Amino acid sequence: AEYMGEATYSKMKVVLHEPLLPPAENGDGKYALDPKRFYIIAVFSFISFLQSLQWLTFSSIPYKTNDYFPTTNLDTIFLLLNWGPIVFLPVVFFTSWLMTKPNGVRKCILLAAGLTVLGSTSRCIPCFLSEEFRATDSAVALLHLGQIFNAAAGPLVMAPPTQLSVTWFGEHERATATAVSTVCNSLGSAVGFFLGPLVVHSKDQVPNLLFLELGLATLAAIFIFFHFPNNPKVAPNAIALRREQPTDSNTNFLRSLWILSGDPSFVVLVTVGGLAAGVYNAWSGCLPTVLKPLGFSEDEAGWMAFGGTMAGILAALLVGHLSDRYFPRRYKKTLLTCFTVSFLVFCWLTLSLPEPFIDYNVFGYQLGSPSNVGMTIAVAGMFLGAANPVFFELAAELSYPIPEGTSAGALVFINNVGCLCFLFIVPQIPNQWLNVIIACNVLLCTLALTFVKESYKRAAVEQNLKGK
Repeated sequence: AEYMGEATYSKMKVVLHEPLLPPAENGDGKYALDPKRFYIIAVFSFISFLQSLQWLTFSSIPYKTNDYFPTTNLDTIFLLLNWGPIVFLPVVFFTSWLMTKPNGVRKCILLAAGLTVLGSTSRCIPCFLSEEFRATDSAVALLHLGQIFNAAAGPLVMAPPTQLSVTWFGEHERATATAVSTVCNSLGSAVGFFLGPLVVHSKDQVPNLLFLELGLATLAAIFIFFHFPNNPKVAPNAIALRREQPTDSNTNFLRSLWILSGDPSFVVLVTVGGLAAGVYNAWSGCLPTVLKPLGFSEDEAGWMAFGGTMAGILAALLVGHLSDRYFPRRYKKTLLTCFTVSFLVFCWLTLSLPEPFIDYNVFGYQLGSPSNVGMTIAVAGMFLGAANPVFFELAAELSYPIPEGTSAGALVFINNVGCLCFLFIVPQIPNQWLNVIIACNVLLCTLALTFVKESYKRAAVEQNLKGK
């Protein structure tokens, strides 16, 4: 692994804003941790949170949205949600390419902030106009335009976490930093589940939610445009110090994709990680619509989805910290444990609700009650969520010395393919099949994970550099 990293590194390099000072120039010969890294991760996490929050806006209040915009229906709500993965797919390649350019990460975040504000503004325009205008196709077109702008910001905040963490954080902070920056996007969806019903009690209050999200997006953009450097002045770790200016970023990016496509373990890893997270995110986003015919209210379904996502977020933060401190080279075992438990929990959930094969739940009313279903969703979300930062870090290890932004881009690309496929089939099949589908998806992902061969190339090279 060390030899492979050394041999290929000269051809695969990532761009930083300016050369990092070597550790010896920092005074004591050690790598320096810039206190500004906490500001960077906080601002980045905030804009990532808002992008996901806005993506889910109309799905959290589907029926009130239909009332406020009379020409919309549930198919419109699904399409507004679907713009996320539809637009994501072409933009993610642009994002991975942009991160190989000078000031790449900074440019991504600036662009994401601008698109988020534009999207929020477009969605608010009909609220300033007459009720007759809101009943026209033009009003709905503005909603779609806003969602498209928001969707374009998605890969710009979902691809940079691993590159951001290796650029700003120390060796034993990276998994935690990756966990924080990735879960905040999920946190946006989680908050969206209850923020919509909390703010909007009637159709006339729909503008309140849209104005609130516009204000938050504007606040985030102010912080980002005011100060968001691409990298610190002094290297925080050996890998960040090693990054150099490439001679041809375009060639590097294309070569990166070609090399990654020939690595079976990497391909299986990103396919599993992307499909598992994408299908689960889409399934969670559809819960208010999916569970309503089964007797659950919109608020109950929203709180269930919120509980599952929050459990996953807390678990991801915990696993990220433990991976940094106690088992930095046990990623595959961690993933297999999380997926095995998730599969068993989803089987339990499927049997607790009406199935496609029988029109009642196997265990009776008590285990199909809102409290028990909500608890089951929380446990399933906890273990799937815990796996997310591990996928990003292991993908970065397997793909080294290819830039982290490229491996993360591949992972989130598959994530959105899975999300889009699931959202496409939701209107086509009975609701009872959706829980069966997600259980089968987790099972297939668990089996596929067994074929991944662990290789910690980045860690091996870093250890070698530290020994010199």
